[in-house]
Amino acid sequence: MNRYLAYCLKLTTNLCWCLRKGFSPVMILTCDVPFKTVPASTRFPHPLSIVIGTRVVLGEGCIVRQNVTIGTKRWVNGSAGPQPQIGNGVDIGAGAIILGDVSVGDNAVIGAGAFVDKPVPANTIYISH
Repeated sequence: MNRYLAYCLKLTTNLCWCLRKGFSPVMILTCDVPFKTVPASTRFPHPLSIVIGTRVVLGEGCIVRQNVTIGTKRWVNGSAGPQPQIGNGVDIGAGAIILGDVSVGDNAVIGAGAFVDKPVPANTIYISH
């Protein structure tokens, strides 16, 4: 299949999931998010420049703000490495980066601009310098 055609098919499918779950269609043009696997209860208050890996597990009721990246830390032999697992009710601040084989516990708060590459326990506030 032609790469352009494959890209258009992916974009169309993603748009359908985006609209079906009630997310802003603006996200299709400004974000790289696999809407099929993102729970409908997820909120994107400022849906700009958000990147979420295709194998990231995102819990129910999360808040993901602008310029957030959640995904793999490294590529191994052309395949993405382990990706984060985000619990329920997690609040992710603007500009946060969550990478690799980490889990973020339920109801945790990830501060704006935080870099997360180690597990975050449930019900905690995580900031980094």
